Amino acid sequence: IRSKGFNVAMQLDETIDEQLWDREAVSRALLNLIDNAIKYSDEVKAIEVVLRQSDGYVILEVKDSGIGIDQKELARIFDPYYRAQFSDTQTRRGAGLGLTLVQQILASHGGRVEVDSEPGKGSTFRLLFPFAAASQPRVAPGFVGLPETF
Repeated sequence: IRSKGFNVAMQLDETIDEQLWDREAVSRALLNLIDNAIKYSDEVKAIEVVLRQSDGYVILEVKDSGIGIDQKELARIFDPYYRAQFSDTQTRRGAGLGLTLVQQILASHGGRVEVDSEPGKGSTFRLLFPFAAASQPRVAPGFVGLPETF
């Protein structure tokens, strides 16, 4: 990222307890958002990654200073194969599936994705995971109500 001229800032709350996430899936979601931040950046090449907790959620944010997304397009950016209609969107690589995948990963963790964006000023993608300390017992949804013999 830095070799492409990007300034990367990270703010990580190190007091957050270990979480029961699918590491590979969450990594894929985060990398997708970072890749989009790189892909849709303009002259200002700055990315900020924030990990914090608030109101029962562990929040992972990726902020950029890129081309941003028009409000009328925000409702559709998670649709499969949808790509926002910028003058140069079609020249940038991608099939329009990355944000769909991010949304599915968050849903599988019981979370959600929020987006703040303004054309010409950049975007903030916020991944909200329900807070669950690793010390808290959790029952996998597929095993609820199964007979004791399993």
